[in-house]
Amino acid sequence: MFLYKNLALLLPKVQALLSESEVTRSIFKKLQEGLYQVAIRYERKKEWISYEAFDVKDGILSNFPYFAIAVDSSGKVYSLSENGSIYLSYQEEALFCFALLLDKKLSEEGEEKIRSFYALILPDISPLLNLNEKERKERREIREDFLNFMQLREAPVREKEEYVPLNLLELSISLHNDSDTPVLTFEIYDGEKRLFSPRSLTAFFTSLSEQSLYSVGKKDIRLSYSLFSEKNRNVLTFLSNAFYSSADRYYSYRGNEIPLSISSLNRFLGLYAGENISFQGQSYYISSDIQEAKVVLQENGNVLLSPSIKALEGMMFYLEGSHLLLLNSNSGILERFYFQNSKLGKLYSYFLRNPKASTKLLGDLLLPYVQGADVEDGSNSLKINFYVDINDKGELLFHTEYLVFDEVKGYVELKDNVYYASRINRFKKELELLEIPEEGTLKDEGKILSFLKRDLSSLKKTCRLLLSERLGRTHVSHVGNFDIHLERNVDWLSVKVKSKEFSEEELSKILKAYRAKKKFILLRDKAILLDEKEVDELSRLAKNLHLDDHFINDDIPLYEAFNLNSLEEGNHVTYGDFVKKFVDDILSFDQRKIALSENLGNVLRPYQLHAVKWLDALYENKMGGILADDMGLGKTLETIAFLSLPKKTKKPSLIIVPKSVLYNWKDEIKRFAPALRVSLLDGSKEERLALINEMKDGKEGIYVTSYDSLRNDSSLYEGALFDTIVCDEAQTIKNALALKSKAIKRLKGSFRLALTGTPIENSMADLWAIFDFLMPGYLRTLPIFKTTYVMAGNQEEARRVLSKKVQPFLLRRTKDEVLKELPPKTVERISIPMDQESESFYLATLQEARAKQKEMSRRSEKGSSDRYSSSFSMLPILTKLREICVDPGAFFDGFLTPSAKLSHAINLTKDGVLGGHKILVFSAFTKVLAHFSSLLLEEGIASFTIEGDVDSKKRIALANKFNNENETKVMLVSLKAGGTGLNLQGADIVIHLDPWWNFAAEEQATDRAYRLGQKRPVTVYKLYCRKSIEEKVLELQDSKKELYDSLIHASNSF
Repeated sequence: MFLYKNLALLLPKVQALLSESEVTRSIFKKLQEGLYQVAIRYERKKEWISYEAFDVKDGILSNFPYFAIAVDSSGKVYSLSENGSIYLSYQEEALFCFALLLDKKLSEEGEEKIRSFYALILPDISPLLNLNEKERKERREIREDFLNFMQLREAPVREKEEYVPLNLLELSISLHNDSDTPVLTFEIYDGEKRLFSPRSLTAFFTSLSEQSLYSVGKKDIRLSYSLFSEKNRNVLTFLSNAFYSSADRYYSYRGNEIPLSISSLNRFLGLYAGENISFQGQSYYISSDIQEAKVVLQENGNVLLSPSIKALEGMMFYLEGSHLLLLNSNSGILERFYFQNSKLGKLYSYFLRNPKASTKLLGDLLLPYVQGADVEDGSNSLKINFYVDINDKGELLFHTEYLVFDEVKGYVELKDNVYYASRINRFKKELELLEIPEEGTLKDEGKILSFLKRDLSSLKKTCRLLLSERLGRTHVSHVGNFDIHLERNVDWLSVKVKSKEFSEEELSKILKAYRAKKKFILLRDKAILLDEKEVDELSRLAKNLHLDDHFINDDIPLYEAFNLNSLEEGNHVTYGDFVKKFVDDILSFDQRKIALSENLGNVLRPYQLHAVKWLDALYENKMGGILADDMGLGKTLETIAFLSLPKKTKKPSLIIVPKSVLYNWKDEIKRFAPALRVSLLDGSKEERLALINEMKDGKEGIYVTSYDSLRNDSSLYEGALFDTIVCDEAQTIKNALALKSKAIKRLKGSFRLALTGTPIENSMADLWAIFDFLMPGYLRTLPIFKTTYVMAGNQEEARRVLSKKVQPFLLRRTKDEVLKELPPKTVERISIPMDQESESFYLATLQEARAKQKEMSRRSEKGSSDRYSSSFSMLPILTKLREICVDPGAFFDGFLTPSAKLSHAINLTKDGVLGGHKILVFSAFTKVLAHFSSLLLEEGIASFTIEGDVDSKKRIALANKFNNENETKVMLVSLKAGGTGLNLQGADIVIHLDPWWNFAAEEQATDRAYRLGQKRPVTVYKLYCRKSIEEKVLELQDSKKELYDSLIHASNSF
């Protein structure tokens, strides 16, 4: 309620007042003895409840309250006199007592008693019960302001009868002239009955807009736009705007007169077009058409006006700016005219008032005012011949002649004749619009092309346009599409490019001009446009395929057939028989017959068999490929099945893998293809050298080595020839400049295969690096690739073209597509606010970093290259911020309790273990995993840990124990060490403690559990700190995933 809510604070004060004030004790006692009857009421305007205490004597209430108080919505108490005004004669102490007693008494009697006591006013006070002090104050001020305003505007009580119209009200408009100013008056009619003519336009328009009563004699009428027809409503709106806009300018007008400017009058007359209106007491018909008034320059140098001066004699007219209104009293027609511009209107006005003025005397003074004026045909006297030619360079040549009666004149001789000057100026204006000179040579190719493409009809109206015979035949044309033919040339392709319209020599000229950055070239009366995609395509073809002067190359790699097949539609590519079979064999690989062992034939799923056929088609045709199936779909098994197929050569095959999965590959080969001889290069240098010599000697078998081992032994592989080279987790070679990437690309082999579920982790350049291993040159050089795709302006188009180009050599299927029986995977991003201690440290670190960066920028601007500037790097700062987000206690002193994120992860893990689940926990930081392991032990939960220093054999042993036994239900894995090559499908909960820079690494880690063989639904929790760098990391992940999906998913058409 509105009474004081905090009784605990006020009661001590009341008790003190009771002991000090006789008046307070007297009132309090009477209240207790029931000698007062209390009445309440709610006063809406002031938003308070008043309490009045009446004396009760012999059961009869007194006529007036003994005293009264009011309590507002804030709990403030006021003393009131009988008339409701504030009255301060009573002691404040007594009022406090009264309010508190009443509130306390009602509270003791229960909620129902309170509700019944306030029942009558409860609906009024309900909206106020939950308002805070600020809201109460705002509400009170707004309501008081409203009441004060309305009280000032409140009209006195009227006793007049209100007039109700019988019909829609009509307007009767009259116009008259007052000192060359048109003035409008109007009257209001109800049918045939004249109601009134407004005495005060201010009062009239105010009542009309406010729909209030307007006094009309002995009656009132409530004015409203709805009382008028739609047309009259439009007229009244116009009149209201005209009145208020003219009130200050025409202050001398009174009553219901509205002065109008000529432009306003013209607009007003438009409302009555086709009707009659009264002007100076005469009825005029308003013409519906607005005619053009003209100033015509005649050949003899005179000026002809239309309407003529004679037509205006004896007539009333108004002329202002570009408006001319003519009142013909003889015909009773009011005609409306317009000029092309206000200068012509002013010129017309001058000659109207000075009909005998000589244009010859005015001469050049007229020129600024005659733009837009009509010019009388004067071809007999003045001719303007404009000659245009084109030379061998494609430059335009211009020459102009002015002839008067067939005699050549100079502009200086003609400029004083307003007629000649006006015509010449119109001609010059057209030249300006076309951006061409009157005399001379135009070399700007852009402007030349514009001239050749433009419609010259406007120019022809101002002169005689005389094009040379050559230019007249010249027209803008296009190169068009090409015919590209491919034939076999031993183990190479022969390609020939032809144009349907141009010879080889002409194509060479076109390319030369294009590479010189010209906009067009002149060939056979054709201006060939060069800034077009067909010419760009021809240039790139010639460059990339090293075409000779005849646009032929007889020794290009076979894979270029697919590059050419991905050209823009419109270019016609034809194939010889061998090339056609070669292309069809790869694109229709699913029709192949392959000889699998019975064991593999029974194990492979249909989609895996599909992949083996694809690999065999690429192998047969000596093309490389990326097997990019989703993690956990069996890329290893698909590769083993392919390697088990009969091969044409008996050469060895090499598989390069991350060190962590060396033994896994060996076990899988022995399991699925026991007939294959497999060797691991994982021993001492002497043992590795012995196996490398075997390979160099051509001993058949499968050899498996790690990336690091290959890098270290790279020089020893020189001379080895392989049947097949396989790169597992091929994203490892995404850095083309890395030593391991260079070592792999130096290997010699007939067939190259890349296995990776994430061929793009950071940018399109990752894809280029893998193709540079598979088929060097297919995606051109890295600088060309970056220019064409990575930095392309139209990214959507660039990605579409690249996707089409790599499509035949990249096979990707997702779990959703091929494993319908796989249980669902739920991914949940959980935002966790930092605890106060971590947040303070984070903000301090961030502030320090910004200060250092600012200082570095300041020094850089001054050109400083001191040690401070060169040593500052953002990477350590970013790492530190990420460390603070996940677990500052693992890295920095002074943090005694686990971070908010780690605490949440511990709770997730505990709940998971209690629920019978197995959990994988990933982090990029090994220190965090160590701390997390110790926290789990405190909770009585054991865990395994796989980090970079755990060797391959131990990893497999730990994975098998985790998957097959229930003693330990938590596996802690560092993201880089355990993100690939491990099968941890025993887990059905995955927790990522910190987001990594690219989504692919996290996806790979998650798919250690969510893979072929998983029987239970998998839940993935990705934890991140709100308002931190981790949010930016997630945004980066999302952008990289969008790039990946647009290229890789779109490439899968199989």
